[in-house]
Amino acid sequence: MFPILQPGGSTNSHADFRTYSVRLLRTRWRSIALLAAFSTGLLLLIPIYHARAAKSNTIQPPPPAPVRPVTEDYFGTKVVDPYRYMEDLKNPEVEAWFKAQNDYTRAVLASIPGRDSLLARIT
Repeated sequence: MFPILQPGGSTNSHADFRTYSVRLLRTRWRSIALLAAFSTGLLLLIPIYHARAAKSNTIQPPPPAPVRPVTEDYFGTKVVDPYRYMEDLKNPEVEAWFKAQNDYTRAVLASIPGRDSLLARIT
């Protein structure tokens, strides 16, 4: 059997290797347990955050983009693009959708607590 060099400098003993292996496993399990506890804590906080946000904000959901499928044939392969019409930025429907998206984004950003003081600090 070849000697096994351990981090502490000792060699060859199977007992040393087992001790090292057990310590390594305990460290890994501790890390996994901490990660699991942290993840569980985050999962428990998400509903609380959403409940507070729902009570304090009356922000409407973002406007959905209408679907208008356009089918193109590229060398025998049909490709469907449901949002091709949005490439025409002069289209009044597209302009209205962009404006509604902008209004939604501004409302969400305005609802962030402390945003005004932060904005004053960085501008």
